[in-house]
Amino acid sequence: MWMQNIDSSSGISKQAVMFESVFDSHSWGLTTLKIIFNVVQNARGKENKKIVFNLTLDEMSIRKRIDWDGQKSHGFIDIGTRFTLLVLVFLVAINDKFKLPIAYYFTDQLNGHEKAKLLKTALCALYENNIDVVSITFDGAASNISMCQELGAHLKSTDIENNVPYFDHPTNECKRIRIFCDACHMIKLVRNTIATYDLTDNDDRTISWKYVKQLVFLQNEEKLHPAVKVSNRHIYFKNEKMKVSLAEQVLSMSVYDALQFLEHDLKFPQFVGAEGTAIFCKIFNFIFDLLNSKNLYAKTEMKKAISRDNVTAKIVKACTDNLFILKDKINEFISYIKSLKMQNTSVLQSKRKIGFIGFIIDLQNIIALAEELFNKISQAPKNGGRSDTFGTDLVYRTDKLLQQKNRGSLCQPSHNVIVVCKTAEKTLRSNQHILFKTKNILHVLIRQSERLLSNTIFHTDNHIFRQEFDHQSQLIRLILKTFFNVRLKHETTTYINWTPRVRMRNNRLTL
Repeated sequence: MWMQNIDSSSGISKQAVMFESVFDSHSWGLTTLKIIFNVVQNARGKENKKIVFNLTLDEMSIRKRIDWDGQKSHGFIDIGTRFTLLVLVFLVAINDKFKLPIAYYFTDQLNGHEKAKLLKTALCALYENNIDVVSITFDGAASNISMCQELGAHLKSTDIENNVPYFDHPTNECKRIRIFCDACHMIKLVRNTIATYDLTDNDDRTISWKYVKQLVFLQNEEKLHPAVKVSNRHIYFKNEKMKVSLAEQVLSMSVYDALQFLEHDLKFPQFVGAEGTAIFCKIFNFIFDLLNSKNLYAKTEMKKAISRDNVTAKIVKACTDNLFILKDKINEFISYIKSLKMQNTSVLQSKRKIGFIGFIIDLQNIIALAEELFNKISQAPKNGGRSDTFGTDLVYRTDKLLQQKNRGSLCQPSHNVIVVCKTAEKTLRSNQHILFKTKNILHVLIRQSERLLSNTIFHTDNHIFRQEFDHQSQLIRLILKTFFNVRLKHETTTYINWTPRVRMRNNRLTL
């Protein structure tokens, strides 16, 4: 609550922008601002590092209400109409580790022209105080696109080849402000599109939500998942549209692996033609990982923060054996999005275009901004730009599934472990009706499974001639306990996921 002791009325917070003035008028209780001030000063003076910033805009729905604080009424835009929205402006350090709210505005509704005025005011105030803003981030509201076009950007979907995804700084025309659409919002818009309409790609492959549904139905029928996180919540998401995880877990590599395995290896008839959907999931998984990258030492290459190496010269290795330069891969992503069609019309010309255009804008800007920053600052930014399977055929198909899921460090189970797990699965399914009614169910399942297992599990013929104990029974119990813990957790989660979730939707309705 470090902002509670300063003037926090609506508009631009001068005390937040002008770091030096904070300590002249309010030297007490402002430890967080003091830390930020020291970080900026040390970077400029001692470390010889120039901190650059991103400006983030967002809107928040708030409850209509009027309050009296003893001096004036709060709850109106200025005079008259009561507000229903709060526009927030945040300053986020790109090559450091802090963020700061600099302004907020109460409003009933803002169009693109009015937002452009607010943004211009904020950028000018920051520039006057030597705060270097290089980019802005916002969600996919149509008024935000109009705002950028008011300031000089060219984001028309009818002329995507000649897009200008930036605008000149209102105070310094030689300085560009790069535009980023929030990747979390874009991934939800893309998910909503394929959940409503079928798409086709450049090779006339169908991208359809029915394959994701069939995957969930198969999981519910078989009571097991092919190492994916999708569930009923992911296909019936209408009451939880705002949850990013429900969108990015559908458009993921695990769903790609599962659909490829079910279509090409198990050849299930309901998954014939699922390859287009699988590739769609894989590509948007790569795009989202790239735009959400933040850790330079992430395990997968696409999740690594953008550095000088992988922007300019470093060759990045994907999940396949092919090697590619990051720039070339981004161009492939953009070409793929441009090739998508909805009802024989380019998806970029459709009513659901915002999510796809937003990703193109982000991909166009992420490398351009990175190259600019590497020339401007002394170190790389720490924040990036800013998947029967379960039945009798398992013993013959295990190697296929393991190869599909292996990214280089997957542990390979032995034949004995597979036999123990299959026996445990049979035991669990035969006791499905008492799983939530029996005390010590874990102990009951382990004892029943042990009776079904033969003495040849982990058996060594020559161990009988040694004095020490072979630990066979302990090893089997440990495997059974681990397996049943995972399966029982899965059963309880599956049971919960059948319950309709309405809290998030109701929260929005009661503002």
